[in-house]
Amino acid sequence: MTDNPTGICYRKCLSPSSSFPAPLFDALSAYFHLTQALHYPPSSIVLLGESAGGHLSLLLSQYLHQLGLPQPGSIALSSPWSDWSPSYPSYAENERYDSVCMPRLRGAVLSATRYFEREALKSPWFSPSKASPGHWTYLQEEGVGVYLQYGGREAMRDEIAVLGEIMKRDGVRVRVREDVNGVHTSALTNGGARKMFEKDLVEMLSDGDGAEDRA
Repeated sequence: MTDNPTGICYRKCLSPSSSFPAPLFDALSAYFHLTQALHYPPSSIVLLGESAGGHLSLLLSQYLHQLGLPQPGSIALSSPWSDWSPSYPSYAENERYDSVCMPRLRGAVLSATRYFEREALKSPWFSPSKASPGHWTYLQEEGVGVYLQYGGREAMRDEIAVLGEIMKRDGVRVRVREDVNGVHTSALTNGGARKMFEKDLVEMLSDGDGAEDRA
């Protein structure tokens, strides 16, 4: 899928000095290093992220758009955290199946957003699944392909499914894969889900297909 995988070591939002937007600036710095120092064409870059890393990938994409900078060629995410409210029923419905702990998530959100009003959690910066119509059209305009994978029994199921629908509504070329019995980030922990993630991503990069699948 790529000749030169690059991992980003970004600051976690655990202290006043590393709260948002510190992780975003770290991701932006890495993107600049790839595109400006190493001269990789942005269109050759695939943003890969899972859970909070998936959220950061969506943040980076939005910030690049706000700055008027080129987007990566593709974005591929496993269980991207897409609602910091949180407000979807799958948190309660899948509590007994998933490893995601609501108290821990709330603590992480409070730490990350300590300099922001609570109302900000409803913005697409913190909750991409809450984006208003037209928010993601820039992805379609710049030809960015998006792949979303999530587990049918994970707490974040609903918000990721909604994110996919919102992007489709905005004309984005997006492929959504539900691992029906999977939990959070099952693409990392389940061999079958991982192989499907890799297969879907290769297909998306090869033929530009956007589809919705269940496995």
